[in-house]
Amino acid sequence: MPALNTLSISQWEEALAEKLDHCRRKSIASSRSSSSASSSAYDDEDDSASYGKRSQLGDYVSSYRNADVRDMLELIRDDPEMLAEFRSALTKQGRRLTHRYLLLNSVLGSGRNGGVRLGYDLQQDVFIAFKRYRKAFSVIGGCLQYTRRQQLYNHALRHEMWMDRKLSRLEGFFQMREVFETPRYIYYVMDVADGTLYDYISGDTRRPMDERELSHMLRPVAKGLAHAHRLGYAHRDLKLDNVLVLRRSDGQMELRLTDLEFTAFCNHETSYDIMGTAGYMAPEVEAFVPTRLVDYRKADAWSFGVMIYACLTGHFPFNPDYPVHRQRLVFPSHRNISCEAKDLLRGLLDKDDATRLSIAQALRHPFFKRSP
Repeated sequence: MPALNTLSISQWEEALAEKLDHCRRKSIASSRSSSSASSSAYDDEDDSASYGKRSQLGDYVSSYRNADVRDMLELIRDDPEMLAEFRSALTKQGRRLTHRYLLLNSVLGSGRNGGVRLGYDLQQDVFIAFKRYRKAFSVIGGCLQYTRRQQLYNHALRHEMWMDRKLSRLEGFFQMREVFETPRYIYYVMDVADGTLYDYISGDTRRPMDERELSHMLRPVAKGLAHAHRLGYAHRDLKLDNVLVLRRSDGQMELRLTDLEFTAFCNHETSYDIMGTAGYMAPEVEAFVPTRLVDYRKADAWSFGVMIYACLTGHFPFNPDYPVHRQRLVFPSHRNISCEAKDLLRGLLDKDDATRLSIAQALRHPFFKRSP
């Protein structure tokens, strides 16, 4: 059998299944050739346990060729030999960034300033995610030179790094494990998410979410966002794609807010900038007037309402191709939306930002008081 560290991940699965079958035959032969009854009984017990674990893993690999490799790692975590082979295979396929981290070829996502790649932590034997940002610079005469545009780009990277460090400790925000730099890139080390909230509600087998489930999952995000607003910060780009879904060890799903590139401190509760994504922008942001101040914390509340509406119905409350102020909020008749949910959405999707509910007020609404 070829060495495991010379194979691709898919070939590695097949080679691992072959190796497991070899171990099974070897354990059976060993038990049959035992010289004494006492030692035979001991060997049979030991080989039986080993065979049971290896057979289970062999059946798993044989039956689920396209299964996520992380699940396979959990099955071999207690087997030093298999774990060593697993590390060796990944080391061959990936690129070592530091003595601890491997960068693998799998692309998990993309963003405005960089992409998200799969990685591996050799110390803790867990898969991780790298959010990688390429620095902007020019090499002239062997020295690094920065144009004005490159300086602004690098400043944006530093701003998001600072925001991530400051706000990732809040409840409901996606936490970073570590930040480190190489000559060309800045790397954020994060846990591996199971997709975004948009993926969660738009999959082929998914339907619009149940109200109790949604209330339970969104509550930590709302608490963290309300805390950030009290500190004076607004996210300014709330959307389903910026909420990550994490699966806990007990199988329950959690939501975490991410992508703080546009997050900013709102001095005196206002801003002259225009930020956001079509379909999620509040009316006062969409109809931007340079001389009018915008409270982006209230704009966050509008975007939060759009997310709740989309999770409950499966579509946006307003057509992004037409001005929001010319459209009415309508609830689909085929969806059994409760009066509490409708009342909350009317408060969050109020076109007048002066009377619109804040995130803190929304948390006190009966919709978020439900038990899971």
